[in-house]
Amino acid sequence: MLSIYKPYGFLMSDLTYKIKLTYPYINKFSYLNRLDIVASGIVNFVINEECKNIGLYKLKNYYYEWDIIFGISTDSQDIYGLINEINPYCIVNENKLYNLIDSYKKNYKQKFPIFSTKKVHYQNKKRRLIDLYLKDNIIIDQPKQDVSIFDIEICNSLTYEYLINKFIFDIEHINITKKNKKRILNILNQYNQLDKTITFPTIKIKANVSSNTYIRQLTTDIANELNLCAISYRIHRVLF
Repeated sequence: MLSIYKPYGFLMSDLTYKIKLTYPYINKFSYLNRLDIVASGIVNFVINEECKNIGLYKLKNYYYEWDIIFGISTDSQDIYGLINEINPYCIVNENKLYNLIDSYKKNYKQKFPIFSTKKVHYQNKKRRLIDLYLKDNIIIDQPKQDVSIFDIEICNSLTYEYLINKFIFDIEHINITKKNKKRILNILNQYNQLDKTITFPTIKIKANVSSNTYIRQLTTDIANELNLCAISYRIHRVLF
């Protein structure tokens, strides 16, 4: 097995390119766990003949740490998306938030995010949700799956932070390709037009979740129950 650290802002394709460039003895490989562009952490690959036994290596749960940023929502549920909503006067009831987080140690049916590779039937064809949206601007009812939140807790007190300049810095330092350049420039333009003195309610969370759980969607689900909007920021998969 091969383990490679994926930084924030890097695509999975960046890792596969690195493998091909650095390890010429590897003829074929398959990742056990992928990470979104917004996330960092170790990605494990099985290589060569072990690809036949990939099922033996897959884990049933993962540990994550991330920030929930209230008062903003995007189409990708993180900073690398076009802004859908922004509330410069967002206030979070801390008691309700803490009680809600504590109640999320449960099993529930979670939507697949629009920005996911989940395949669905659309006009008698199998299409990925992300392709339907990015290529054809089509949003359909997202299917759900059973996920488990084995443990979830708050790491620090709720704070109100100036974050727009930090978002801009992060977006400017992702790997831009011909495929995503136009979209990234549009996203940057949106952030550059915002009032930089806006403060966002922010809290750091850590959780132990089933391997099929989408952290971005978990953040959205928590915010929806508070009648607020939110995005995930700086998702990091932790190894224990």
